[in-house]
Amino acid sequence: MNCHTYSLFSKFQINLETYSLDPIARYLDYEFFLFKVENCKTDLPLIGILKADSKILIPVKSSILINEVLYYFNDSFYYKNGRSFIKLTLCEERFIIDYNPNSEPFIVFYFTEICIRFFCALYNVVFLHASAFIYNGSTYLVNAFGGVGKTNLLLDALFKKGIFLADDLIAIDRDLNLYAYPKRINLLYYNFIYKPELLKVVKHTWCYFKLLMLINNLNKRTFIYRFIGWRLLAKLERKLNVKLDYRAITQEETPKYPLKIDNFYWMERSDFKTGFFEVSAQDYCNKMSLCLSLESSYYVDFDRVLPAFNETVEKLKEMQKELIESIAGKIKIKGVKKRTGDDQILLDILLNA
Repeated sequence: MNCHTYSLFSKFQINLETYSLDPIARYLDYEFFLFKVENCKTDLPLIGILKADSKILIPVKSSILINEVLYYFNDSFYYKNGRSFIKLTLCEERFIIDYNPNSEPFIVFYFTEICIRFFCALYNVVFLHASAFIYNGSTYLVNAFGGVGKTNLLLDALFKKGIFLADDLIAIDRDLNLYAYPKRINLLYYNFIYKPELLKVVKHTWCYFKLLMLINNLNKRTFIYRFIGWRLLAKLERKLNVKLDYRAITQEETPKYPLKIDNFYWMERSDFKTGFFEVSAQDYCNKMSLCLSLESSYYVDFDRVLPAFNETVEKLKEMQKELIESIAGKIKIKGVKKRTGDDQILLDILLNA
């Protein structure tokens, strides 16, 4: 039995147990490279266990939550979609994921990440939907809904020798300590439009880019052409799962120690322009709760399903909400009056405010 241990933020750990170095173990090693403990020994509390199990079966008497996808029986959830087969058990202090070794690695990782986001609240840590980086010695944390442009802003900083902290999710504790969460950047079509330089550092994107250009041309045509084009692109994005190791852009080392937040922004997009807005603490809490809920529903609507069948998750969600409110009440959410169009550099707008 091979054991992989990951120490997150020097506060808690998760363990992975497998009989061989299967694709899931390799995937977690790659995403959690900064957190991996080489000797598998740490005194930190255990919040999660992942175990390879090729004999997972859905119990005959299980309840169907989502037809042919999600089932529930005796405090465990069973997810089966394509070749991915996962059993999720949620206890008071930790989660247990049993996975079929043939499962899609990114789906197992997605389940793991969702569980970490719930259980980290036990240690006064919460994940925010944001990108974060260090530029010219100052830390920037930019919160936003998906698709607004926080990854584009992060890429601006990285191409100018900024230091990567996080993309999509960042960890912060009650005392406003910021913890880097360095995993690969998930790239979508608009990132390639904004930063064509990505084609030089991301492999196997030629066909993807060609389709992207085709769909851009379809924008000038009828609605049905645009609809078909975007559906094709969405399917291709899921299939290719284009990810970028940020170390291909910057050689600056991501710090493992907690950081203080120098700049905290809320980012929104409307009328084809992006802006950084000063919002109230209550408004921020509402927006961030919705952000996290949307992120939790990519494959399964976890925010709705899990609390309905598991009291522990319901309590953890309340703790998560309280932590976000505490953070929002302590920090100043900055705004920038000037807004930008697609032809302007987001980082320049932020720095020259």
